[in-house]
Amino acid sequence: MIFFMQGINSGQLLMLIAALSYSLYGVLTKHWAIPLPNWQSLYIQISFAVILLLPNFLLAKTVEITAANINLILFAGIAASLIATYLRIQGIFQLGANTTSIFMNLALVFIAIIAVLFLNEKMHSYHLIGGGVSATRCYFSEAITYPTDAAF
Repeated sequence: MIFFMQGINSGQLLMLIAALSYSLYGVLTKHWAIPLPNWQSLYIQISFAVILLLPNFLLAKTVEITAANINLILFAGIAASLIATYLRIQGIFQLGANTTSIFMNLALVFIAIIAVLFLNEKMHSYHLIGGGVSATRCYFSEAITYPTDAAF
Protein backbone atom coordinates (compact mmCIF):
# COMPACT_ATOMS: atom_id res chain seq x y z
CA MET A 1 0.00 0.00 0.00
CA ILE A 2 2.92 2.35 0.66
CA PHE A 3 3.82 1.95 -3.02
CA PHE A 4 0.65 3.76 -4.08
CA MET A 5 0.92 6.43 -1.37
CA GLN A 6 4.39 7.51 -2.55
CA GLY A 7 3.47 7.50 -6.21
CA ILE A 8 5.05 5.78 -9.15
CA ASN A 9 8.28 7.22 -10.51
CA SER A 10 9.37 7.02 -14.13
CA GLY A 11 11.71 4.04 -13.57
CA GLN A 12 8.95 1.98 -11.99
CA LEU A 13 6.59 2.88 -14.80
CA LEU A 14 9.17 1.84 -17.40
CA MET A 15 9.72 -1.48 -15.61
CA LEU A 16 5.97 -2.08 -15.51
CA ILE A 17 5.69 -1.37 -19.24
CA ALA A 18 8.69 -3.63 -19.92
CA ALA A 19 7.19 -6.50 -17.89
CA LEU A 20 3.83 -6.15 -19.62
CA SER A 21 5.50 -5.97 -23.04
CA TYR A 22 7.61 -9.03 -22.33
CA SER A 23 4.54 -10.95 -21.15
CA LEU A 24 2.62 -9.97 -24.26
CA TYR A 25 5.60 -10.94 -26.42
CA GLY A 26 5.77 -14.40 -24.84
CA VAL A 27 2.08 -15.06 -25.37
CA LEU A 28 1.99 -13.71 -28.93
CA THR A 29 5.13 -15.65 -29.88
CA LYS A 30 3.37 -18.87 -28.99
CA HIS A 31 -0.03 -17.81 -30.36
CA TRP A 32 1.26 -16.62 -33.73
CA ALA A 33 4.01 -19.18 -34.29
CA ILE A 34 5.75 -17.71 -37.32
CA PRO A 35 7.47 -20.49 -39.26
CA LEU A 36 10.96 -19.01 -38.96
CA PRO A 37 14.00 -20.83 -37.64
CA ASN A 38 15.11 -19.51 -34.27
CA TRP A 39 18.29 -17.89 -35.58
CA GLN A 40 16.34 -15.97 -38.24
CA SER A 41 13.81 -14.87 -35.64
CA LEU A 42 16.66 -13.68 -33.45
CA TYR A 43 18.27 -11.86 -36.39
CA ILE A 44 15.03 -9.99 -37.09
CA GLN A 45 14.68 -9.03 -33.41
CA ILE A 46 18.26 -7.77 -33.29
CA SER A 47 17.77 -5.81 -36.52
CA PHE A 48 14.74 -4.01 -35.10
CA ALA A 49 16.56 -3.38 -31.81
CA VAL A 50 19.47 -1.79 -33.66
CA ILE A 51 17.12 0.37 -35.73
CA LEU A 52 15.27 1.53 -32.61
CA LEU A 53 18.31 2.06 -30.37
CA LEU A 54 20.84 3.50 -32.82
CA PRO A 55 19.46 7.07 -32.89
CA ASN A 56 19.73 7.42 -29.10
CA PHE A 57 23.24 5.96 -29.19
CA LEU A 58 24.34 8.40 -31.89
CA LEU A 59 22.77 11.39 -30.10
CA ALA A 60 24.33 10.56 -26.71
CA LYS A 61 27.01 13.02 -25.61
CA THR A 62 29.25 10.70 -23.63
CA VAL A 63 29.69 7.43 -25.50
CA GLU A 64 33.18 6.01 -25.37
CA ILE A 65 34.32 2.50 -26.15
CA THR A 66 37.56 1.95 -24.25
CA ALA A 67 39.69 -0.96 -23.14
CA ALA A 68 38.05 -0.65 -19.72
CA ASN A 69 34.48 -1.19 -20.99
CA ILE A 70 34.92 -3.35 -24.10
CA ASN A 71 34.49 -6.56 -22.07
CA LEU A 72 31.17 -5.28 -20.73
CA ILE A 73 30.01 -4.36 -24.23
CA LEU A 74 30.99 -7.77 -25.61
CA PHE A 75 29.25 -9.55 -22.72
CA ALA A 76 26.09 -7.50 -23.17
CA GLY A 77 26.13 -8.00 -26.93
CA ILE A 78 26.99 -11.69 -27.08
CA ALA A 79 26.07 -13.47 -23.85
CA ALA A 80 23.26 -11.34 -22.45
CA SER A 81 21.63 -10.44 -25.74
CA LEU A 82 22.43 -13.04 -28.37
CA ILE A 83 22.76 -16.29 -26.42
CA ALA A 84 20.17 -15.51 -23.74
CA THR A 85 17.59 -14.42 -26.30
CA TYR A 86 18.20 -17.51 -28.42
CA LEU A 87 17.75 -19.77 -25.39
CA ARG A 88 14.58 -17.90 -24.41
CA ILE A 89 13.14 -18.41 -27.89
CA GLN A 90 14.06 -22.10 -27.68
CA GLY A 91 12.31 -22.29 -24.32
CA ILE A 92 9.13 -20.70 -25.64
CA PHE A 93 8.95 -23.07 -28.60
CA GLN A 94 9.84 -26.23 -26.67
CA LEU A 95 8.18 -25.61 -23.30
CA GLY A 96 5.49 -23.07 -24.17
CA ALA A 97 5.06 -19.46 -23.11
CA ASN A 98 3.48 -20.30 -19.75
CA THR A 99 6.20 -22.65 -18.53
CA THR A 100 8.98 -20.45 -19.86
CA SER A 101 7.60 -17.40 -18.07
CA ILE A 102 7.39 -19.34 -14.81
CA PHE A 103 11.06 -20.27 -14.94
CA MET A 104 12.09 -16.72 -15.88
CA ASN A 105 11.53 -16.01 -12.17
CA LEU A 106 14.70 -17.98 -11.49
CA ALA A 107 16.75 -15.45 -13.47
CA LEU A 108 16.74 -13.16 -10.43
CA VAL A 109 18.01 -16.00 -8.25
CA PHE A 110 20.90 -16.65 -10.63
CA ILE A 111 21.67 -12.93 -10.87
CA ALA A 112 22.00 -12.75 -7.08
CA ILE A 113 24.20 -15.87 -6.98
CA ILE A 114 26.48 -14.54 -9.73
CA ALA A 115 26.72 -11.15 -7.99
CA VAL A 116 27.79 -12.83 -4.74
CA LEU A 117 30.31 -15.13 -6.44
CA PHE A 118 31.89 -12.76 -8.96
CA LEU A 119 31.21 -9.22 -7.73
CA ASN A 120 31.79 -9.82 -4.00
CA GLU A 121 28.28 -8.66 -3.16
CA LYS A 122 26.96 -9.53 0.29
CA MET A 123 24.13 -12.04 0.62
CA HIS A 124 21.33 -10.62 2.77
CA SER A 125 18.20 -12.15 4.20
CA TYR A 126 16.01 -10.50 1.56
CA HIS A 127 18.01 -12.28 -1.14
CA LEU A 128 17.34 -15.61 0.53
CA ILE A 129 13.66 -14.82 1.08
CA GLY A 130 13.19 -13.63 -2.52
CA GLY A 131 15.07 -16.62 -3.91
CA GLY A 132 13.03 -18.97 -1.77
CA VAL A 133 9.77 -17.38 -2.92
CA SER A 134 10.84 -17.64 -6.59
CA ALA A 135 11.92 -21.26 -6.26
CA THR A 136 8.74 -22.16 -4.36
CA ARG A 137 6.61 -20.43 -6.98
CA CYS A 138 8.33 -22.42 -9.76
CA TYR A 139 7.93 -25.68 -7.86
CA PHE A 140 4.24 -25.25 -7.11
CA SER A 141 3.36 -23.94 -10.55
CA GLU A 142 4.80 -27.13 -12.05
CA ALA A 143 3.59 -29.50 -9.32
CA ILE A 144 -0.06 -28.43 -9.28
CA THR A 145 -2.08 -29.89 -12.11
CA TYR A 146 -5.54 -28.83 -13.13
CA PRO A 147 -8.20 -31.07 -14.68
CA THR A 148 -8.36 -30.60 -18.43
CA ASP A 149 -11.87 -31.82 -18.97
CA ALA A 150 -13.74 -29.69 -16.47
CA ALA A 151 -17.52 -29.76 -16.90
CA PHE A 152 -19.18 -26.40 -17.42
